[in-house]
Parts: sequence; C-alpha cells; structure tokens
Amino acid sequence: MNRAYAELAEAGFRYVATWQGDAITRRRVEAGVTFLAFDDSDLVGTISLYEKHRGPCAYYKREGVFYFGMFGIAPDRQGRGIGARLLGRVEREAAARGARELALDTAEGAERLLAFYESRGYRIVDRVDWPATNYVSVIMSKPLDL
Repeated sequence: MNRAYAELAEAGFRYVATWQGDAITRRRVEAGVTFLAFDDSDLVGTISLYEKHRGPCAYYKREGVFYFGMFGIAPDRQGRGIGARLLGRVEREAAARGARELALDTAEGAERLLAFYESRGYRIVDRVDWPATNYVSVIMSKPLDL
C-alpha cells in the first residue's frame, strides 16, 4: 500500500496507506473482503469491501451503504485498467451482498482520484475529517443498480 500511495504522499497527503505497517494492513484486510490482482506471481493491486463502519463517518453507517478502502495499484502498473477491474469486482460483490450504495473516501484535493471515481459514477455526498489524516476527505457514493 505504501508504494501505491507514494505519489500522494509526495503531494503532501497523509493517507493511512502512506504510512501503515503490517499490523494495520492485516487488521484492515481482516475487517472486510479483500480482492487482490496479480500479474503472474506479482501482487499488483488490492481493494477491500466493508459492510460496517465504527468510525466517525455517519454516511458509512447508513442502511444499505457499503464502502471500500485499501484500494491501491502498484505504481508501475497504473493506467492499465487493473483498478477499473478491481473496482468493478467490488461493486458486483457489494450488490450481491445486498448493498444499495457503494461509498469511498479520498482527499478533497486528490484531483486525479476524484476524476477517476466521478468517471465511474461516484458523486460527492459528504465530507469527514479523519483524525489519522492531514486533509478533509470527501465521501463519494454510487447507487448499485447493477
């Protein structure tokens, strides 16, 4: 995750994924359903789906709203459609598990990520200031009428 978020860290965004170690990664993976992308034996992407949230984000606690995180693609594999395929997979899984919406959070100033999610049908629905980051996050959501 650290490598996947290195460019964002260089831009000044302190995502948890820019500094998390093995223990945090393990806890986040075990809290949801995680999908991995491989190229031969190389791990090149990851995304985790979560049904419940215990943090300060009220939107994530709404009935029928699932969310995803731990979404990262190896820097040398970005721009090849791996992220789009992983995101499509997690959207289908959320719908199959009964979600009506799928949500995410990202830094308000992460323009490239905002554009990617908007191109996939996500819209900004809320904002939250996580204690572990140095930015305000936008919460984006998409109805799952797959």
